[in-house]
Amino acid sequence: MKWRRTTSLTKTNRSKVGYRPISASQVLWNGILATVSLGTALTTMVLGTSETETIVVTIAVGAAVASLLAISASRWGAVAAAALLFAGPPLIAYFMPGATIVWGPWFFSMLGGWFIGSTIRAPNAKTVRAREMTTSRVQWFIGGKAFVEEEPTVDQAINKIKALNGEARTHVVLRHAGSRLDICGSAGGAMAVFHSPDTLDDEAWSMATSPESTSDEVKVVMRDAVCFVEKRRTVCVEDAVKAAQYFLAAGKKNPALTWWTGSGVLSVKPPLGE
Repeated sequence: MKWRRTTSLTKTNRSKVGYRPISASQVLWNGILATVSLGTALTTMVLGTSETETIVVTIAVGAAVASLLAISASRWGAVAAAALLFAGPPLIAYFMPGATIVWGPWFFSMLGGWFIGSTIRAPNAKTVRAREMTTSRVQWFIGGKAFVEEEPTVDQAINKIKALNGEARTHVVLRHAGSRLDICGSAGGAMAVFHSPDTLDDEAWSMATSPESTSDEVKVVMRDAVCFVEKRRTVCVEDAVKAAQYFLAAGKKNPALTWWTGSGVLSVKPPLGE
């Protein structure tokens, strides 16, 4: 199976950095990285016999600026943080004539601040999971732009699936009771249907299949990627609709369909914004 990206996100979808839910272990790891970075900055300055004021300004301003840019969740914030790694000291010297910034510690301060800000900004995994368990929605994409309908009816979801054309419309996402169902491709041809009972577990994916079909590859456009998938790993629109109907009723994959479950699914499924 091969897949390649074909289109870029629109300006609307580019404006926010996608923060995945963060687990306790990730919080701990980010905390360690932030501590090491800030500790390195402080140690470097102390060993360099820098004055107290210089130490405070370099570390405090660097960490604060990077933290705020990370919390903003903006791609422009990431660009600004990268630029300030080099432009920060001369800018501060310009606006604060009496301040002295040391380049090396400034870099480590910015790095530590970024870890702190991104940890604060990222949603807690348990909170996200609890919210997803009580919500239902359908999301679809037209030419790279995303649209969402909260608490959709079955007919609304089915209409979005049947509207998939393999061109501007190639991806519909259903979320229900903490589970996720992705339907990709064209209603007039082969479709790929992926299911996960836990959106925080990348290894929990299943894929609807057609065992009676051949292993010949067919083209299936999945969001912004053109994929070549074995025909037996795809389904027709009727089966995709059955999967959606059962999913919206029970939040599970339809047992009447044949599913392929395991880590191998991830070799077929490209990143779909999960």
